[in-house]
Amino acid sequence: PKPYYIHEVFHSIILCCHSSFVTEKCLATIPDDLLSHQEPLPPDYYVPHNGSVCVDSTEPGMAKPYYISDSYDNYYECCVEASPDVAQCLNAVPEHLRVDNPPGFPDTVVEVQTLGSVSIQHLTIPKFNSADWR
Repeated sequence: PKPYYIHEVFHSIILCCHSSFVTEKCLATIPDDLLSHQEPLPPDYYVPHNGSVCVDSTEPGMAKPYYISDSYDNYYECCVEASPDVAQCLNAVPEHLRVDNPPGFPDTVVEVQTLGSVSIQHLTIPKFNSADWR
């Protein structure tokens, strides 16, 4: 039986290491023969506390710090939901994740900085209390 103070049990040694405070050190201790039988982890994207671009916590050296609770299995969703600079994040999509038109996301992200008013033809803005606003 496990000790009373152990609250979480993992079904994969890789998952266990990724929850550790010393992820890289833990992963380095796994014997190669055991590691070869482990399923790869699904992506787990988060925005580092000092950044704007999402990173995958399953990549070497990118373990998610314990104080970051929000993560996403989709890079684009991570950018839109968590990045303080969505345009920068979407422009930094890793090459292997690039798609022409990600589902549910705009074709083009444009950031406009102005001191006056801007008029955009054929743009429909939802009412202020609409569910279309996030």
